[in-house]
Amino acid sequence: MTGAMAKVSALKRLKERIRPRWLKVVRKWASSRLRLRRLSRAYGLQPLSGNPWGAKRKSDTLFVLGSGASIHDLNETEWAAIAAADSVGFNNWSLHPFIPTFFVTEPGKDLAELALEYRNLERRGYGVAKVPILLKDVEKYRYDEVRQVLEAMPERLLPQVILSWDWEIHDQRLGHFRR
Repeated sequence: MTGAMAKVSALKRLKERIRPRWLKVVRKWASSRLRLRRLSRAYGLQPLSGNPWGAKRKSDTLFVLGSGASIHDLNETEWAAIAAADSVGFNNWSLHPFIPTFFVTEPGKDLAELALEYRNLERRGYGVAKVPILLKDVEKYRYDEVRQVLEAMPERLLPQVILSWDWEIHDQRLGHFRR
């Protein structure tokens, strides 16, 4: 280890003692929640606190539905089992005819592409089925970017939209991951 690297490492350890890492994580979490709460209020979205999917849940089983080719290998019996339980579709799942219990998407797409995806959700019946639509990681975007994303959403689907923040563990120590 060079002298410069040792200085940086020692400085980093000192900084962590003075201002622990958990404080940075809590500050990021709190500011993200406040910003998303403000957006939720402005657009009449579901509140961020609590478990927004708790009321919609119908089983103790959750099927995670991706958009890979293997989905075409499922037979009618397997689809019946999926339909009887809860399911969550991600991103391009909206192209599939099966409507999941929950839908998760990321706004990090071109706005025109995003508007098409949202219209497809409406056309496929996500509004009629009252599928909660979780927009994930929106705290990574500027306020005006999230506003544009929400304005691309058909008005009839807005009451089902839930804004989500990213929760990361910024530590590399195994003991902290376990906790």
